[in-house]
Amino acid sequence: MSGWGCLPSVVGVIGFTIFMLLYLIGDANFMQTLRETNPLGEYLTPITASLFILMEGIVISLIGSYIITRIIDMNLSHV
Repeated sequence: MSGWGCLPSVVGVIGFTIFMLLYLIGDANFMQTLRETNPLGEYLTPITASLFILMEGIVISLIGSYIITRIIDMNLSHV
């Protein structure tokens, strides 16, 4: 990871992923709706859906952290 800037995001993403895993396990109707409307269909389980959330959250955290770091560096170089 690109330093300590991503740590709060990763903690938040992991917490949200655990919450979504428990929610998708508990709400069978919602999980069935996701299966019917998603191209993955029968292969989508609460675990795979939670892994998608985890991967997406970490990637977005890395990209966002990198962009913000570049903007701050750019602003500091003009001072």
